[in-house]
Amino acid sequence: MPSYAILGATGNTGRALYQYLSTSPDNTLKLYARSESKLLEQNPSLSTPPPNIQLFTGPLTDTELIASCIKDVDIVFCVLATNLNTSGCHIAQDSAHAVLAALEVLKTSSDGKAPLPRLVILSAMPVSKKLERSIPTLVKKMLWASFGHVYRDLEAAEAILSKEKSWLKATFVYPGGISEIDDRALGYEISTEHGGTPGFISYPDLARGMVEIADDKEGKYEWVDVTVSPTGKGVRMTYGRQLRILSWNTLRGALPFLYGKN
Repeated sequence: MPSYAILGATGNTGRALYQYLSTSPDNTLKLYARSESKLLEQNPSLSTPPPNIQLFTGPLTDTELIASCIKDVDIVFCVLATNLNTSGCHIAQDSAHAVLAALEVLKTSSDGKAPLPRLVILSAMPVSKKLERSIPTLVKKMLWASFGHVYRDLEAAEAILSKEKSWLKATFVYPGGISEIDDRALGYEISTEHGGTPGFISYPDLARGMVEIADDKEGKYEWVDVTVSPTGKGVRMTYGRQLRILSWNTLRGALPFLYGKN
């Protein structure tokens, strides 16, 4: 029976992973969120969770809590993230430190004998030195202007985890643009050689791709840059809203004295 932990169950990716994985009673799920009220507001049925689902809520700094959440699972989806381009943002780094601390607890408690889970970590295509080559130069500059602080946080988190390659199993997933309004699964493809099919992908398709990557038994995705891109046509987008986000995030990053630090 496959077992998964989702760190960041109330975010868009975490919610899509939960909705997809919970369709099978054969899956064992452990859901972590900082806010219990938010988790239950999004998923009222979890007020009385079924036997195959456990909830873990509390601060990310609670190492024992995180260790309990990721104990005895095959895969940990690390999808704690932010889209706010705030100077000094560090949610990805906090997540990396929290998971490593929890894994150290599990290693110590079992004298290093218990198998440790593999991490599947959400990042962004502009952060991948290999996959970002598929992004047109002008678009790449616009994205870094709008999300540069977020991307640097992701880079720092990856550096933290990469130092543990000798014992840690991990895969970073670098999607391109994601639609926040299309909840349909229209089709996806996985690529390790290029940025994949251009265009926005829905969260349900991103979740399905991440689960396929996670379920790989051959280890072909370990420490390999991988992306999930759309194959279906007609993904719905609110381009006006996206332009507003790009504009505000660019201002937020360029004028930290107005918006402050995270």
